[in-house]
Amino acid sequence: MRISTVTMYEQSMNSLNQQQGEFMRVGQQIATGRKVVNPSDDPQAASRAVQVAQSMSVTQQYTDSRISARNALSQEESVLNSVSTLSSWDRARAEQRQRRHRQRQDADDPGRQRHPE
Repeated sequence: MRISTVTMYEQSMNSLNQQQGEFMRVGQQIATGRKVVNPSDDPQAASRAVQVAQSMSVTQQYTDSRISARNALSQEESVLNSVSTLSSWDRARAEQRQRRHRQRQDADDPGRQRHPE
């Protein structure tokens, strides 16, 4: 059986095209740093990559929510501390008014019994 020059040329060209395609695919993998560049390269790996990306997205949402909650709690704690400080000041002023009132009463009525403070 004879193999014609045209047949040999076609086989050589097909082989070169396949090798060039493989070279381009490997070059693309190296350039992107990923094994799966197109889903058709490895459908199972592409599916896992999508699942991992979705899991990472959900994890990032949880992280963002946790940070928002922490910031909200910090702000509420700051407000509560301010209210507590104001409440302490109000108590101190009320006690001071009571002492002044007692002192005035004692000054107005020297025979009056002193109040324990």
